[in-house]
Order: sequence, then C-alpha cells, then structure tokens
Amino acid sequence: MAYNADTMSFEEPDTDCIYISGLPQHVTEEDLAQHFGSIGIIKQDKKLKKPKIWLYRDKGSGTLKGDGTVTYEDPFSAASAVQWFHGKEFKGQQVKLQLTALHSRPSIASSP
Repeated sequence: MAYNADTMSFEEPDTDCIYISGLPQHVTEEDLAQHFGSIGIIKQDKKLKKPKIWLYRDKGSGTLKGDGTVTYEDPFSAASAVQWFHGKEFKGQQVKLQLTALHSRPSIASSP
C-alpha cells in the first residue's frame, strides 16, 4: 500500500486477495480465518456460506502443500495483512505473504 504524497492519500491496491506460503501441514481454513481475519473482514463465499479461503492440496494424496489464499472484503485489508503478517510466525512456521489475483499461485521471489 503506497502513500501518495501529492494527494496525501494511500493508493488503493489492485487486489483484495493475499497468497500465503510456508503454512504448516496441519493448518485449517478455520485457523486462517481466525488469524488473518484479525486484520480485516474476510469475504464470504455466497454459495458455500463460508469465508473465501483456499488451501492448495496435492492432487494425488490430498495433503496440504503449505500455501493458500485469503480474500478480504477490501483491498486495504489485504495490503495491511501483507504488511503486518509477512515474515511472521504462524503456528510455528514463518509465513510469506503477497498480494495476488484470486486462486493464483505467484512465484515468490526473494522479498525483504
């Protein structure tokens, strides 16, 4: 979330979705909702009636791959989540976060 000194305002991020990597193998969608929901309101899936949280699984075994996405109601919450949680510990593991398009798996380059 970049501050624009000319307009004295924050520029709106392009997306309301974050990509998280480094998640522990035993994490649940409920764990993510509780933890990452502390910074903003997570969008609700209208069909499933649950938070828009996606955990990636191995197609063959069904085991978690250690990454996922969380979609917020607004882009500022997503940007705040990246700023606040990136590089921090979650359930014993250091997680990396970045803004992303919904359900895409970006390549995470070395980040600060």
